[in-house]
Amino acid sequence: MEESFFSRYEALCRSRGESPNSVAKAIGASSGSVTAWKRGAAPRNETLRAIAEYFCVSTDYLLGKADLLEEADMAFYGEYRALTEEEKSAIRQMVRLMLEKK
Repeated sequence: MEESFFSRYEALCRSRGESPNSVAKAIGASSGSVTAWKRGAAPRNETLRAIAEYFCVSTDYLLGKADLLEEADMAFYGEYRALTEEEKSAIRQMVRLMLEKK
């Protein structure tokens, strides 16, 4: 099942020990926006970009079009491309283990 924007947003907030409303306030969004997101609405583009910047993730991740492993792939793209598939697989496994520890 594909994760909704709000489930990803809420998980990112929890990972920082913050509430969805406090993060919304920090980026200039209202608590009413948070309620709308919880009900299935997507944030406006500028708000989505602000959330992505706040959490250092892509808008594609927030919208469910990418996963965190793809985010790691993008972050290390230059050096990562030169690795063998076996080395890339090892990095992905380390990321999975780190995420499971949280």
